[in-house]
Amino acid sequence: MATSIAPSLAFALLFAAASVVTRLSAGTSPVGLVHPAAGVAAVWFVVQGLRPRPTRVVVLDHALLVGIATTVGLLDGVPTVTAVGLALAGVVRVHVFVRLLRRWAPDLTGPDGGWELHRPGQIVPVLAAAVVASLAGSTVSWPAVALGPGAPWPDTVLLLVTRSAAGIVVVSLVALRVPQMARDWRARALERRAPGRAPGRAPGRAPGRAPGRAPGRVPAARRWAAAELALALVVSAALCTVAFGLLRLPLAFTVLAVTAWVAVRFRTSVAVLHDAAVGAVVLVATVRGAGTFSLVTNHVEQALVAQLFVVLLHVLGLALATGRDERTALADRLRGAVAEAERTTDRVRDLAAAVAAVTQAADPRAEVCAAACRLTGADSAFLVEPDGSGDLVSTGESGWDVPIRLSMTDESLSLRVYLSGEGAFAPDVTRHPRVAPVMSEALGPASALWEPVQARAGVTVAVLVVIWRTPRAELPPEDVATLRALGAGASHAVERADLLAQLEVAAERDVLTGLANRRRWDHLAATEVARAHRAGTPLSFALVDLDHFKAFNDTRGHLAGDALLVDFGRLLGRCLRETDVVARWGGEEFALALPGCTATDAAQLARRVQAVVPQGQTCTIGIAEWRPGLSVADALARADEALYRGKKGGRDLIAVHGRALPGVIPSPPPGRGA
Repeated sequence: MATSIAPSLAFALLFAAASVVTRLSAGTSPVGLVHPAAGVAAVWFVVQGLRPRPTRVVVLDHALLVGIATTVGLLDGVPTVTAVGLALAGVVRVHVFVRLLRRWAPDLTGPDGGWELHRPGQIVPVLAAAVVASLAGSTVSWPAVALGPGAPWPDTVLLLVTRSAAGIVVVSLVALRVPQMARDWRARALERRAPGRAPGRAPGRAPGRAPGRAPGRVPAARRWAAAELALALVVSAALCTVAFGLLRLPLAFTVLAVTAWVAVRFRTSVAVLHDAAVGAVVLVATVRGAGTFSLVTNHVEQALVAQLFVVLLHVLGLALATGRDERTALADRLRGAVAEAERTTDRVRDLAAAVAAVTQAADPRAEVCAAACRLTGADSAFLVEPDGSGDLVSTGESGWDVPIRLSMTDESLSLRVYLSGEGAFAPDVTRHPRVAPVMSEALGPASALWEPVQARAGVTVAVLVVIWRTPRAELPPEDVATLRALGAGASHAVERADLLAQLEVAAERDVLTGLANRRRWDHLAATEVARAHRAGTPLSFALVDLDHFKAFNDTRGHLAGDALLVDFGRLLGRCLRETDVVARWGGEEFALALPGCTATDAAQLARRVQAVVPQGQTCTIGIAEWRPGLSVADALARADEALYRGKKGGRDLIAVHGRALPGVIPSPPPGRGA
């Protein structure tokens, strides 16, 4: 309760003090020269109406307004009916002003619930609302004054309307600038506390000193601004002395020139304080019968002229100051927009370079991770993809050396992002329940982003995990957009690399059996010959031919023949050693390179080959041991000659080059196992 009525009591005290000022400004006249109480009442009800108030607070505000205004009137010797009527006129005046201000200047209320004057165009609605509200109040105040002793003169009523409007305009405009003035003072306090420090200061620069400036020295621009302000104040004081001091020269208009000077060149808070000080000098001088306006002999006319001058002073100063502020804010926004556009251009340029590097890289997956680190300042990154066996595994990394293998049945964050196609960010991986233990244990407190890498059809093909060792509360939106764009480019590069790899494999593999083709065989066989020559180790070559394959094809069909070749190629690869090389030589023939094997060793290995021929078929094998000085073609020609001898000897044999028919080894008897 005490908190809710505190603003009401504070405004009531200000209203009472302003009412006393109104009475003091009257001097020997029955009507005060100024009426700041009208302005305080208007600001009171505007501010109180910015937020919902309990009914008891609304009633208290009205009671305080009427009570204080009536009490001041009674203390001033005004009849009770007149005092109450003038107080009610004040209530009408503030309600009309508040309603018109909400309708004509809704942009005075900011998003935070406060109100603020920030452009010249807002001054006109305030002026219009003040005049209309004062006229509305006069419909009550005129009858109230008429009920008192003596009939009110029209010029007296006009003075009441004018001074109320002037009070509302001046006090409201000053109050509207209070938020900006408070921000200026806070900013200057921060500057004094940490001089030379500004947003965006480069890391590592010593606080309290701008680059290239000695400690304690004030910038030249600031010294010149202070000198100019001092000069403006001296000129203003001199003109006030001339126009409103002892000389009483008709030079009041020159004060307006200084007002324009201060408003355009200095902070708005300085302009407001200057205008308030000059206005106070004008009013005090007029009340005391001094100054330019004392030359007007009629008291009411003198008061009207003085009030209009003070209103013009404040309106001119605030219009110029807010216009300058508006232009400055617009220029700042334009500079900010230009700077942001430049940053965006740089990001797009860096992103384009990164995507180009990914596209041209021999290992696009590793390059994607490295580009993610470069573009976002991350410490490490890795890519996880399905391996075809039910796991997500790391397939590329940068700054990360921990192998990742996650089961597709685990409730990991990587899997959730992969399945949903929606990215995720963890400010601290150790506190996120779905981060895989292998990550949280390896990293400790760190931040990470999981970004899906999607193909053209919107299907997620991988997940890019980017890691910052220093935890971040949130990730800048531009970094998220950059990684999303990088992921899109990465998916194309990865697909292209995989396609090229598949094409390369297809170019070196037999389409039917999947074994090495003649092109791949030539390379591998030459490699084995070079290795045997360097190491002085034995090397043998063998040609395997399926017996009666044409008859098999003619009897069972070509599809059965193809199936026989596929099955034999698969079994052939299983019965050989990992170091052996097998290729489809052509048709039903297969070539073998057997490193480390002499002809005798190769013959024993050939027995295992004969044992795996499927579907009850047999094969004949010709073997030749490589000798220094022979080429691959020479060794294969010898193996082919041995194969021919085996075929001529009855098939289902193992023939070794350089041995007579006793060197022809028959295959094991049936029942050897296929």
